[in-house]
Amino acid sequence: MRSDGSARAEPRTRTRRRGTDGFLSGFYGAAMGIDISGYRGRSTFITGPEKGCGKTSFLNAVLGALRGEGGCPGILGIGFDGEARDALTGGSRPRIPAFAGETVLTAERFLRSSQARFEILETLPGTGALGRLVLARVLRAGDVLLVGPERNEYAALAMRLMREEFGVDTILADGAMNRITQVSAFGGARFVYVLRADRSNLDRQVAAMKRLHFLAHLPRADFTEAGEEGGPEADRPGAEAAGLPKGAIPASTLGLASTPVLIRGALTRRVAAELGADGAPVVVEDFTKVFLEWRELATFARRHSLSVFRGMDFAGFTVILRNLGRAEFLSALGDPGLAGLVTFNPLEVGTEVRCA
Repeated sequence: MRSDGSARAEPRTRTRRRGTDGFLSGFYGAAMGIDISGYRGRSTFITGPEKGCGKTSFLNAVLGALRGEGGCPGILGIGFDGEARDALTGGSRPRIPAFAGETVLTAERFLRSSQARFEILETLPGTGALGRLVLARVLRAGDVLLVGPERNEYAALAMRLMREEFGVDTILADGAMNRITQVSAFGGARFVYVLRADRSNLDRQVAAMKRLHFLAHLPRADFTEAGEEGGPEADRPGAEAAGLPKGAIPASTLGLASTPVLIRGALTRRVAAELGADGAPVVVEDFTKVFLEWRELATFARRHSLSVFRGMDFAGFTVILRNLGRAEFLSALGDPGLAGLVTFNPLEVGTEVRCA
């Protein structure tokens, strides 16, 4: 039963689209040369460093390829809840073309303003700045405005409902970097990082890529004896008594044989300085809690082994170049291993969207 007492919709059966919508989506995916084998049956978060970095274009490219195979993905946003216009630019928030059979998460008010037709499957708990959020199945194609829940647990609930209740096996999320790891603690999730590079920001983007690659591949700490769900409990004592930075606790209090330091909250420059250079292993909740620039992080990693409690699979970079050749970009990157995780603009004919 839905929260309003009406009957819950039955999970839809996947069918290959026919007619104009299927033709156009199939043509779009084929023209992009997209290999989406790594996306099928998984939840993928499409992230980036800033607005206008190309996330929406990349999302539409992957959606086009999935539609070309007759797929009916679920689509949602993580970390966007607010006015329908961008507060920084004054422009409209990007809308995503949605096709019949797909499942979307949006605000109920936007269903009425869309040219598409929908069937409401479920109403999420609580309300945001834009009102009630709903999971809806698209009955007639049209644009939809993605709206994300304010609370991480509601985003996780939406994804779980898509999979377990409504038969959606492939989910794409426009995800804010500071929230994806909390929402995607369940297995099978991954993220892609989309960025734009030109000569004016080349050094900064290369440093950002090296930093993210390092953080995304941090080993995962084992806290099997800590907390009811295998994780550190919320209110363990010990940080001040051990003389550690505020917000940190010694992992020995968790019943572990070794003595790493578990950082509560952010690993900032100040916290790193207070830890000193004694080489103690350090554990953070997830890589988004590390607030050190690349050079600072590299220095810190030479002094301390760093690991995460909660990790997430990394599917690689998508790089959109402006007035910059690929050879010049790869030369600046200077790392063949890192270059192997790079896919260039999928909107250029002949390129591929790859998943490592």
